[in-house]
Amino acid sequence: MRFHHAGPLNNAINPGETGAKKQRPALPFSLLLLIGMLVSMVCDLSISGKLTWSLFPALSILFVWLVFFPIVLHGKEGIFWGLLALSLSLLPFLYGLDRLIQGHASILPVGGRMAVIGAAFLWIVFALFRFWRNRKLLAVAVSCLTAIPGCAAVNLTLSGILGCPVLDRWDLLSFLVLATLSALFFLLDLRAR
Repeated sequence: MRFHHAGPLNNAINPGETGAKKQRPALPFSLLLLIGMLVSMVCDLSISGKLTWSLFPALSILFVWLVFFPIVLHGKEGIFWGLLALSLSLLPFLYGLDRLIQGHASILPVGGRMAVIGAAFLWIVFALFRFWRNRKLLAVAVSCLTAIPGCAAVNLTLSGILGCPVLDRWDLLSFLVLATLSALFFLLDLRAR
């Protein structure tokens, strides 16, 4: 039995020769991240006598591994699982950072909202490329258009939290650039058909 978007699950059940080859880069990727985590912890212990600053890279390395391991292991088939891991672990990651910087400004009020907007945008882009898998130029064009309301949502959120202006000239310039890129890719898509 095979599942839609379940390439990693199916390969884990029936890895075969191809699955074994795909797993090879995942092992050094995991080992390198683990070594980096351990080295920072050992240095921290030898200098401070306890774990202090090394908890930041350790938490970040764990987050990177959770998000990119499915992609390294399964390539394009792992993008769905990488996005899922990103969506599920982003807020806990920010909460962990927030706990580590106790006594300083909290990053959750801003970071949490930005994380939700960013994850939603990535899922939309992923869906566009899945829907137009044979017309990637069109998917890029619509993604550029989608980025405009995404940027506006970020600005509105920051304005509500920090009291900064919703739009300035740099925002308008970025919207113009995105619209121009979108039109360019639309034309390239029409030409390629």
